[in-house]
Amino acid sequence: MYKYAQILNNKVHWIMQDEMTLTELYKHKFCKDQVLFVDITGRSDIQEGWNYDGKNFSAPVVPQPTLEELLS
Repeated sequence: MYKYAQILNNKVHWIMQDEMTLTELYKHKFCKDQVLFVDITGRSDIQEGWNYDGKNFSAPVVPQPTLEELLS
């Protein structure tokens, strides 16, 4: 079973698993020009909402609230 991350606007939009290779997916299910998938088989750390820069994945940075925000 393969695991793929769909990338949309440089973020992981959707994670799916399939028995098809990436080449087979593009041949039978998706158009490569319209949907970008990255093979993440064996990676359990990557989640939907993570950033993707074309080579690497990174967790989103969650801004910490300021003291003013906490007190309001």
